[in-house]
Amino acid sequence: LEVNTSGMRHGMNEYYPSIAILNEARRADVFVSGLGSDAHAPEQLALDFESAVALVPEILPCDLEEGYGV
Repeated sequence: LEVNTSGMRHGMNEYYPSIAILNEARRADVFVSGLGSDAHAPEQLALDFESAVALVPEILPCDLEEGYGV
């Protein structure tokens, strides 16, 4: 599963998929393994990755019981 930050750019104020879906996926042993930003211009590359990196367990593990706290 990929966390995509383009929702922030589109005014949705959340990532795709939502935190609720990410938590359900995590409980089903589906891991987040990447980040995307769907950049269409250079200034959009890696948009909000500093915050989103916390949702990628392979980069920054979190306990399965805790889920994601964003």
